Amino acid sequence: MKLYEIFDKIAPYKKTWESDDIIDYEFIINNTKFETSFYKPEPNDPWNITFSDLDAEIQNAQNDEESGMGMTNKGNAFQVMSTVIAIIKEFLKLKKPTEIVFSSSNDSRTKLYLRLTKLLQQAGWKLYTEKDDADGYTYFYLQFNS
Repeated sequence: MKLYEIFDKIAPYKKTWESDDIIDYEFIINNTKFETSFYKPEPNDPWNITFSDLDAEIQNAQNDEESGMGMTNKGNAFQVMSTVIAIIKEFLKLKKPTEIVFSSSNDSRTKLYLRLTKLLQQAGWKLYTEKDDADGYTYFYLQFNS
């Protein structure tokens, strides 16, 4: 099985919010609701990307715990990532950004993101990464080479 075949199973998704500086999408896999968000903190900033398990966010907020951005450990990682990739592709066509930013909080996710960014690099994007020792996150900066 090739890498691109692993990411062929995409869940149905829908755009739930759009403004000049925020776009949100949602999808459901195995009764778990996920959200992928694109936002610009300031007008001249690059677009930031986040995705999370909304059900975990709600439960964690009720328990005063961290967000739902961690691994779900529900055995659906490939379908979740396939769907997130499809949403990112749609976003790139819609907004045509020249730079996007996202982050990872652990080594396994950082390795996954490095593999996935190779797909964007093949399409002309240049990758820069930065590890922030203060918060432990790895930040990914992708710039489009036009």
